[in-house]
Amino acid sequence: MERTLLDDAPPPLAKTPPPPKRARALALIYASLIVNITFALTIQSSLAPFFLSLAKHAEPSASKDELERATAYHVSVATFTAGGLAVAVAGWAGRLSDRVGRRSCALANIAGQLAMSLLLTLVASRPHLGWAYGAAAWGVQGLFGGAYVFLATMMASVADWYPPEERGAAFSGLEGSMLLVAAVGPLVGGQVVEHSGFAAAFALCAGGIFLSGVLFVLAPPSPQPPSPPMPGCTSWLRSSTPALLFRLCADRRLRLLSLAFLFGTGGLQGGALTFVLYAQRFLSWGAGDIGEYMSAFSGTCAALLLLNLAAVTWLCGRARPSPLAYVRAGYAAPFLFFSVLAVIAGTAPEAIRVACWALLPLLCFGMLGMPYNRALFSAARPDDAQGETLALIAAIESLPSMYASPAGALLFASFEHQPWIVFGALSSLVLLAQLLLLPLGCRREVRPLEAVN
Repeated sequence: MERTLLDDAPPPLAKTPPPPKRARALALIYASLIVNITFALTIQSSLAPFFLSLAKHAEPSASKDELERATAYHVSVATFTAGGLAVAVAGWAGRLSDRVGRRSCALANIAGQLAMSLLLTLVASRPHLGWAYGAAAWGVQGLFGGAYVFLATMMASVADWYPPEERGAAFSGLEGSMLLVAAVGPLVGGQVVEHSGFAAAFALCAGGIFLSGVLFVLAPPSPQPPSPPMPGCTSWLRSSTPALLFRLCADRRLRLLSLAFLFGTGGLQGGALTFVLYAQRFLSWGAGDIGEYMSAFSGTCAALLLLNLAAVTWLCGRARPSPLAYVRAGYAAPFLFFSVLAVIAGTAPEAIRVACWALLPLLCFGMLGMPYNRALFSAARPDDAQGETLALIAAIESLPSMYASPAGALLFASFEHQPWIVFGALSSLVLLAQLLLLPLGCRREVRPLEAVN
């Protein structure tokens, strides 16, 4: 039986000579993504502190508990709106990426991110507009696919230059490089917020997002020819996110992998937001402290991805562990991180601060399996459907914004003084992801989605 990327044994790497333009194309793709994610993470890390500042402006006499509950509610509305819109358009965005080119899709997405940054700048400079305008600004990026669809477009651009068996390592190197440089964003952004305010930070992000679009325009076009035209409305309906998810889940192994990805990513996203709310309320962390932690998170993730790639290559040569092995490893450590937080959440704040920094590598291990998740899905689709496939993965990554992030925020608002309940629930999501991967140990060929219909 033919071996596939879902087998436990590592697949052999193809000896494909690199295309002449690949080095220049990849350098500019890397640069564009690094710049974009740097400022996207800056905005992400500022979300809760920004809404807290709007709540304080609206109700100056409110207590800490009232402010934190209002912030949690407003953040949940913003993340749900952005996530829902991103999921709705992801399938079509991916299909357009395959049909009209990566560049057009990426620039449309950047336009949405740029509009969000400018709207946030306006709201930050006129806080009397209120949190609803901030949530609407956050939703604008979702209407254009959000940061995950941009990341998917970049990953599809990288996939165009590599054969399927080399994409896991390529994605890992890309994410590692991206996070290594992106670690600077939240750190600088937090300092800008503390010294110049949110409006200056969001204006800075708008400039960075514009620069990322310029860099991507300069990259050589993809070597993958456009996919065939889609006549009639039926083809467009088949490319919608719900239809793609249905087709994906028709295969049992891909269904289990998708559910594991959904729950594992949900635990990580919901846990990260809840941790920020918890740190604001009980550890007295401001935008600068959160920015430092986010920067340390990004830098540690980058080190793990890059050092792991170098270590495995040195130890194993070309016989690397299978992508599925990396995916399994990526869910184990975050489960321990949130479980420990659930146990120590009620202890002295100083002890919790020390524990949060000491346990940071456990949280970062969750990123280890992300590029290999994408590689598994990428290998299950033909080369002319990589944009659609990776946009579908972006949709699955965006789904937790609709349920895990809002649920974590609302749980925290409801059990503010029993945070162990919230962290325990989030660790259970990551544990569920691990359990769903258990049946994937046996070997079986993965059929392309087209063969499932």
